[in-house]
Amino acid sequence: MTQQILRNPFVVQCKACNFIICDSFSLLDYKNNLLIFSSVASTVTIDSNKHTDSDTVYSIIRCKCSNMVGRKYFTTNVDMNGYSGMYFINKECVYSYMLGGNSGCKNVTLHDVAEDVEKLQKLCLYLYKKINNGK
Repeated sequence: MTQQILRNPFVVQCKACNFIICDSFSLLDYKNNLLIFSSVASTVTIDSNKHTDSDTVYSIIRCKCSNMVGRKYFTTNVDMNGYSGMYFINKECVYSYMLGGNSGCKNVTLHDVAEDVEKLQKLCLYLYKKINNGK
């Protein structure tokens, strides 16, 4: 995702307690039901235990209510190259709330944003393949 001013920024909240986990200003990408952020709220905790899985090292991210909401990756595999040190929030564990919803703009859910990002990723991949086949 590119750095741009969001018309209607949103906050991401824990499904269990509605506590704010992060906001859209630090949203980097969306992959496989995971929202990737460069930062999270200071009240979110990162478990001290590190886990290893498929060439990755990560710790569990927990909300203030102790609910698991995602993972912080310290090292990543090829599929997640470039996202070391980032916060991967599981879409199934959170809700979103769009700020400025009364401004007459259409309300967009986090699921809608994720679908739009996925469509753009597919379009970029299609264009990339088309360009490479033309060489």
